Amino acid sequence: MNFKQLQYFVSTAKHGSITAAARELDVAQPSISQQLANLEFELKNTLFERNYKGVHLTESGRVFYSHATELLNRMIFAKNAITDMAKYPSGTVSLGLTQSIDNILAIPLVNEISKIFPDIKVQITTLPSKCLNKALADKEIDIALSYKEEVPTANIIRKPLIREDLFVIVGTRDAVTYKDLLSVDALSFDAICHLAMLAPGHKDTLLDTLKNMEVKKEKKLKLLAGFGQLSTALRVVVQGRGIMIAPSSASYHLAEKGLVKLIPLIDDELKREVTINTHVDSSISKAMSIVMNTIISLTRVANKNRSWAGEFVYSDTEDRHYIDRSNISELITCK
Repeated sequence: MNFKQLQYFVSTAKHGSITAAARELDVAQPSISQQLANLEFELKNTLFERNYKGVHLTESGRVFYSHATELLNRMIFAKNAITDMAKYPSGTVSLGLTQSIDNILAIPLVNEISKIFPDIKVQITTLPSKCLNKALADKEIDIALSYKEEVPTANIIRKPLIREDLFVIVGTRDAVTYKDLLSVDALSFDAICHLAMLAPGHKDTLLDTLKNMEVKKEKKLKLLAGFGQLSTALRVVVQGRGIMIAPSSASYHLAEKGLVKLIPLIDDELKREVTINTHVDSSISKAMSIVMNTIISLTRVANKNRSWAGEFVYSDTEDRHYIDRSNISELITCK
């Protein structure tokens, strides 16, 4: 039994598919099948039931899965401990971001890390906030940037990063239907209730925020069917066929080009807290610390430049166990 076999087994069990495991691990499907067969031969037990729908754990497989995940985590912790002793930090860090946060941080983060720490690989997963929290709780990712939930997910350590402002986003070029909004400097929740807007995805915590405001104000928003993908919704807005609510991180690049106008929402209840999260049982490797510190620095820059508008609330005094912060160049600008 070896690390590779455990890794292949856990990934296959998690996805219920050898094909999906091969895609996640970036290895050939026959390699996984062969390693699983060797593992079953060594254990003298069938671990998976196989059919046309995929694979499912047998009773023996379920018992072995709980031990395999623990062994795999211990091996990863041991590897991280040795890696951290190296002069040049290395390793893969799995990072989860929402679509709007991915839009503001992904490219500058990967560029900065690859420039200063070329042996660190950042693997980014983009999901709705609630899905990110579950993935982190299940140890499928190392770090998540997500929104504070009313019912917190267990086993997660949260550190407030930024309390972001929300905006009504309006297209400027073909916004005939919404041209009156282009002369407005700010809006309240009450003022937007008569406006037909694209709805956030059903797993987006923004929808929860808006629903809570509806209850508090005893008013209903006119929410149209959403598109799920941020890029698609923004295209509709730019074309003047709709408006939407989002943080400035979602569309700052379009605002810079004059394609959209961002109208701030003044209600304090519509501000959202973004947290930087790790699992309570995770060993914080040097590579993870570097990625987190870079995220914090880039967020500070984006907030200063108003491309990610709101209040930067991260406290430096809380994380003395992190490595000293590097000087992060101002990669994000907002005209």
